[in-house]
Amino acid sequence: SPNCNDALEPVTLTEGGFIEFKISETHRRMQLLDTIYKGSTLWFPRNNRQRRSINSPLGAATSSPQPAKSLSLMFRTLRRDGIIIFSATNKDFTSVELVGGHLVYVSQLGSAGSPVNMTVRDRGLLSDYNWHNLTLVSHHRGMRLMLDGKKVGEELDSAGVHDFLDPYLTDLYLGGVRRDVFPQDTVPISFSGCLANFTINNEIQPLNGSGSVLWEAVHYGHVLTGCSGLVGVGEAVTTDPLSIGISLVLVFFVILLVAILVSFVVFRLRKQKKEKGGGGVVMAKQNGGATLVTGGGGGDTVRAGLHQEATVPSFMTDNGDVIRGVGGHHLVGPEL
Repeated sequence: SPNCNDALEPVTLTEGGFIEFKISETHRRMQLLDTIYKGSTLWFPRNNRQRRSINSPLGAATSSPQPAKSLSLMFRTLRRDGIIIFSATNKDFTSVELVGGHLVYVSQLGSAGSPVNMTVRDRGLLSDYNWHNLTLVSHHRGMRLMLDGKKVGEELDSAGVHDFLDPYLTDLYLGGVRRDVFPQDTVPISFSGCLANFTINNEIQPLNGSGSVLWEAVHYGHVLTGCSGLVGVGEAVTTDPLSIGISLVLVFFVILLVAILVSFVVFRLRKQKKEKGGGGVVMAKQNGGATLVTGGGGGDTVRAGLHQEATVPSFMTDNGDVIRGVGGHHLVGPEL
């Protein structure tokens, strides 16, 4: 890389962001003229290998072995799903992604054949926010998948899978892929986390597109320089439609229960207030007179006597006349 500082700088992908690399002529020449380039754009290592071949005991008849192809990338994330690497030659493609926290390799070669799928489960969940080094190696008709420097999964026949560094590559993406390019029927899930140290044949290609092999990079969505903080914490838990539906039903029933309780409490309070504020009228008789008793709003009792005076006594004379006494005075007999 021309600039080591930019080349070693990681990037953070969030909210569906990903990187597309435009395929350069240098890449095509390196793959088509592999006997000249020997898998590297550096002149001195290539010149030294040619000199050692000429000076070998077998002379020019010695044929150097075909150099290995490798593509490597470091990643870390808390999210369990997301595309890490996607390379395609028209309809043929190579895809490496996280599915449920496990590494999944998918290769499609030819439209007639079925894709090759390989899931790596023996390394546990990779969504632990630790740095992991993913490497694809193709050498001697064998394709291997390396994770953190160790071979994982089965070694595949390179003739039966897509060449991830094909000379005629049409697409190369990191962290996601455009929907119109993705060949499968499902919607591609973008990677959320950090990427660093993207290399082709052991040559670092800066993620800003200033590499020796890949000259141009296009950033889609949220692609930020650097990697700090817990990226993808809010996205670590995959949204499950069934869980959302159950949660909505539970919330509905809780709201309904609260509404019923509130209505019951309001009804009881109104009933008690009505019983206290609407007292009746009672007629009672006391000391020979009628007394009116009314219930007040404050609970006090007001009593009112209908007859203020006592009953006046009366007497009947011998001739049948009735003599009534005057209130407040004693009756006096007639004088003889």
